[in-house]
Amino acid sequence: MEYAYRRIIVSIDPRRFGFTNREVENREGDVEEIKTRNLGADRVREARLQTLITEFENLKMSDNDTIDTYAAKLSGIASNSATLGEVM
Repeated sequence: MEYAYRRIIVSIDPRRFGFTNREVENREGDVEEIKTRNLGADRVREARLQTLITEFENLKMSDNDTIDTYAAKLSGIASNSATLGEVM
């Protein structure tokens, strides 16, 4: 993934967009910032997926639940999982 970020940042000539030489020199720092942000986002995604897995494992149909209610709970977990990019 690091390679892709570097290729994107390096392939764009910032002078085309009116950036100064000083800003051009700071591109390397931008790559690190992007990597750090994505690392945090990946950690949050993994934590949310783990929460959904635990919720799924602990899901039980109580005596008061209807099949529709239980199916809605399952559907909600599956939908949230799909939103995070993981298909159950």
